[in-house]
Amino acid sequence: MDVIIIGAGAVGMKTASRLRRRNPEAEITVVESGKWISLSRCGLPYFLEGKVSSIDDLRKTP
Repeated sequence: MDVIIIGAGAVGMKTASRLRRRNPEAEITVVESGKWISLSRCGLPYFLEGKVSSIDDLRKTP
């Protein structure tokens, strides 16, 4: 099975993950036009308020 997923946000990456679990042999390609994949937009206020020094910190798990 070949699959192309447009968008590497939360839903796109969740879909890719689920497809991989269900079909380990699948050829899965995720296409994203933005700079970051699966960025947690709910963390954006922390960046804007200066509580995190870099927007890249929003991608890290403590």
